[in-house]
Amino acid sequence: MSRKRPSGPIQPPDPQKAYRTGVGVVLALPIVLGVALSVLSPSHFRPLLASSLGLALLALGVVLEALGAGAAWWVDRSTWSWSARRFASLGITAIFVFPTLWILLVGPAFIVVAQHAR
Repeated sequence: MSRKRPSGPIQPPDPQKAYRTGVGVVLALPIVLGVALSVLSPSHFRPLLASSLGLALLALGVVLEALGAGAAWWVDRSTWSWSARRFASLGITAIFVFPTLWILLVGPAFIVVAQHAR
């Protein structure tokens, strides 16, 4: 069995497609992590779902994800230079995605501590 050889020159990957894929993966990370944690460790999510503060934190996470996706869409369609769009995507990640990850990972512990302080 012989391997097929490319007939023409090998094309490098499209940087715009790689950028969009990377932004999509980063924006999907809190969603995938949240579903995985709720399936693998339901007791981790119980404080988020059982208290009004937890539901408010989850709502904040959903809003941050929606704002991050909207900002990523806007930056992707902007007429900015390539380097400016890459820099803006770092800002989107820092402003919208990281706080959502913190809500998912540290939010239940925060709620437990806040309830025991009362």
